[in-house]
This record gives sequence, C-alpha cells and structure tokens, in this order.
Amino acid sequence: QACDAFNLDGVCKNDCETDQETSLILAVHKYVGKTKDSKFLSVVVNGFTILERLEMSLQWLQRNRTAPEPYSPLLWGGTTLDWGDVQAEQGLLWKWWCWYWNGKVHIPNVSMLNLCSHPSIDVYDNSMFVMALDAF
Repeated sequence: QACDAFNLDGVCKNDCETDQETSLILAVHKYVGKTKDSKFLSVVVNGFTILERLEMSLQWLQRNRTAPEPYSPLLWGGTTLDWGDVQAEQGLLWKWWCWYWNGKVHIPNVSMLNLCSHPSIDVYDNSMFVMALDAF
C-alpha cells in the first residue's frame, strides 16, 4: 500500500491537505455517471459500505478541518508549496530538526500537521469540497 502518511488511528491519510477525500468522491461520481455501475458502492469493507465510507470522508473534513462557530465554515489545511502536498516548514527545517533515536536519523513527516504547520484556507480545497458535496 502506497501512503503519504498515517495518522494516530493508523489510517493512511496525508493530513496537511484536504483534497484527497473530495477528489475520490468526484472520481466515483464521474465513474458511476459514465458506466452506470453503482453496485460497488454497496460492497462492505470492514463493516461499512463504500458509500458509507465516502460519506464518512466528508464528515471527517467537516469535523476536523473546519473552524468551530462563530468562525469560518471553510476548510483549512497546512500551507503547502506544490502539488506534492509538502509543507515548507519541515522542508526548510529538516536540516536542523533531524535527531538520532535507536541509532537512526528521524526526519519529521512533511505531509503531517504538527506544531510547525501554518494553517491556511485555500480556494482549491474549498471549491473541491463544494463540488464533492454537490456530487454526493
């Protein structure tokens, strides 16, 4: 399994970005629209159908990547420099932030939010979210 990062629950999730979930929903929507094949959405994976998992991904964004009331309902994520979803903070600091543990050098994961992250709200992720809500 290829994965950018794992969160504390062991879920494969690059958590500095918020467009993976919406991109998947839009891809599924386009696939179902073109093929008329929606049977796979009722397949159960570890207790949840694929359709339920898609809904859970939208709920995760709403629960974990929007500011609480009375602040903005817009999605926020880490500030990234390119389409590789890499945060500049660790990219620039990694030279000074390496440390040794059990004889190995450990470098912070540049795709995970941490104390050095600078949260940002961007048009792309929020427009993808609106399109995914509409497609769902």
